[in-house]
Amino acid sequence: MEIKLITVIITVIICILLISIIVYFYSMQTPLIFDGSRIKASICIYPISWQNMSGMFSNNVGNLTDLPKMLECAKEMGFKSVTVFDVSLLYDEGSLDDVLNVTRDMGFDVNLMIVWRDKTYKYTPDFTPDGYWDGDFPYNETQFLAFKDYLKNITDITRDFGDVKSYFLMYPYFNKTDMEERILHPNYKTYLQEFVYVLKNNDPLRKVFMTDDMVEFQLGGKYILPYDILAIDGYGISYYPHGKNTINEDAFKPYLNHYRKVCEKNLVNGKIFVSEWGFQKVSEAQAYASNETEKRRLIKEMVKMLYKHNIKEWGYFGLWDMPTQDNQDWGLIYNMTSPDGNSNWFIRESGLGMQEILNSKGIPINENVAFLKMEFSL
Repeated sequence: MEIKLITVIITVIICILLISIIVYFYSMQTPLIFDGSRIKASICIYPISWQNMSGMFSNNVGNLTDLPKMLECAKEMGFKSVTVFDVSLLYDEGSLDDVLNVTRDMGFDVNLMIVWRDKTYKYTPDFTPDGYWDGDFPYNETQFLAFKDYLKNITDITRDFGDVKSYFLMYPYFNKTDMEERILHPNYKTYLQEFVYVLKNNDPLRKVFMTDDMVEFQLGGKYILPYDILAIDGYGISYYPHGKNTINEDAFKPYLNHYRKVCEKNLVNGKIFVSEWGFQKVSEAQAYASNETEKRRLIKEMVKMLYKHNIKEWGYFGLWDMPTQDNQDWGLIYNMTSPDGNSNWFIRESGLGMQEILNSKGIPINENVAFLKMEFSL
């Protein structure tokens, strides 16, 4: 009886191995088929620019007449949600609820990107102290308490909007030589944990995700952020590839794999997505496309590459250009003012590329073996 049982067990194991081998070799011959309808694409908007700059709508702070026209272009391209970048500026101006009313009326889901700011100051386009952007995090308790109050005030507004789905809390980063020292300070993790608790306690129905801004790349590949924050729902990663006219998949893969391991270690059913990526034609430092046609091609290649790695939820930065910030042209739309003074927005060539890929189906994607291996391991 025991011999028969052992024989059955061995037979079952052999069958499983044979099936796995067949699936493995079959996957090597069968390309992954792209389906744009499975993608949850979010478009990043920044109704107010930053660093002492005026509002982005008709150059009048608080004038939201252009926003529906701009978002109509986003909807036409295939975006179903909006990520509002740097909520603090809208909050300081008192127009956050105005923007959320527009996105709600247009049927968009909304994510709120929360970036560390020194909330002992109030942002104004005319004058904002340089310290507003970095502050003394994580050394200044007064700034820490002010930011907690600000988060509570944000949730008091957003609780009234059912289309707001999640908060993206960005790991604070600094354009300073002591960035690593700041991150390793005990307060860095302690304060972040308190921020998450404020969001969760005051708005328990919304999800909270930690997001980075490629801090690990700025630190030369050091993965020293406090990833073990409690009560979060996952991680959003930023990816702006270094190099000219490239998506640089070789740099993306270990970055993504690191976060997958972090998520598996720290969370149950945690989600990984790309919170922001994009291309521009001004600075060769990162995400550089040499012309609009290349930008169009790179956008389509990036979407397919993310799909291959089972990243079907992501945000593109951003909807329009930021002419007041080094003329960076991340945008997918452009503006033309009619003779009567009305502002009109149109999809540019790179935006047409986004529209094409988000509405595409049946595109074979090569090298899907790694994708399948990843799927089996989840």
